[in-house]
Amino acid sequence: MDHFDTIRSFPTVQSCGFNTCSKCELTDAEFTRLIDDKNALLQFLIKHGVVSCHTVCPKCDKRLKLKEVGNQWRYDCRRLSYKGNRRRQCSFRDTALRGTFFNHSRIPIVQACTLVTIYLSRNAPRVYYAHRETGLSTRTVVDWFSFIREVLIDWVYRRSAKLGGPGKIVEIDEAKLGKRKYNRGRLLRGQWVLGGIERGERGSNPGKMFLIPVPDRSAETLVNVIVNNVLPGSTIITDGWRSYNLLSQHDYRHLTVNHELNFVDARTGAHTQNIERSWVEVRRHVPRAGLVKNHLASYLADSIFRRVVPDHRLRRHCFWQAVAQLYPPVEHPLR
Repeated sequence: MDHFDTIRSFPTVQSCGFNTCSKCELTDAEFTRLIDDKNALLQFLIKHGVVSCHTVCPKCDKRLKLKEVGNQWRYDCRRLSYKGNRRRQCSFRDTALRGTFFNHSRIPIVQACTLVTIYLSRNAPRVYYAHRETGLSTRTVVDWFSFIREVLIDWVYRRSAKLGGPGKIVEIDEAKLGKRKYNRGRLLRGQWVLGGIERGERGSNPGKMFLIPVPDRSAETLVNVIVNNVLPGSTIITDGWRSYNLLSQHDYRHLTVNHELNFVDARTGAHTQNIERSWVEVRRHVPRAGLVKNHLASYLADSIFRRVVPDHRLRRHCFWQAVAQLYPPVEHPLR
């Protein structure tokens, strides 16, 4: 029998550590060494719930253990049953990657994991760097980076909650992203985005925030977004853009700062410096040229994810847990 046709079980999988990692902070170097060992990589994915180490045969209800068959991870059932003098053997077979983040992938899992590491640990631009590091085409790299951002959209959506509330301060500001200036001074149209950030306690984790693309800066558009994302009783601070004047008709305490005069209102102390600083970070992750509006939400989700999880080591752990939520693997038996 050829070497690649042999079936090898993973003894460490038998202890069933499925979805047991509560926190890990591997460095890029440590993770690179880990993915060089196929068994170690499998354990990492199992512990983060990305791949199931066990499943149940739908034909004979036998508990099946993940096995490596050639270069595939799969479940095989060969259970024998008897009916009278006749012996039958179950023929159930299924890939362990069905329904997962790697389902239908045309590149090796190791390369996919390498792309994830590059994306999470480096700032843009990184497509050409990933192309050089992996040998994959730039088109493939761009596609996988898009898959990664889809996970981040889901991560942000699952954690979305209204900002503010009584005693809380929320800074609101809008910015245009993606515009590009031609040599003759003509501007391509960008996309307006409304951002809000809740001030946290000094020294605490970054406050909650939202970033939402909007078609325009009209009062109806901006106020509707704010009402849908900021709790009543909040103190809202904005600049002097006239569309925000309608906030006084809602259950908010509205303060403004006139940036033409100063950055901090001398009378109230109001400022929007936190949300304005956030735009600097957002622009690092949103392409200034060639931005497709349908992709903007994914870039904004990327920016929020990096802000909430600033440590790239912990970012890896959070990402793979998010992968398991968006792409749940074959159902894992609880028994």
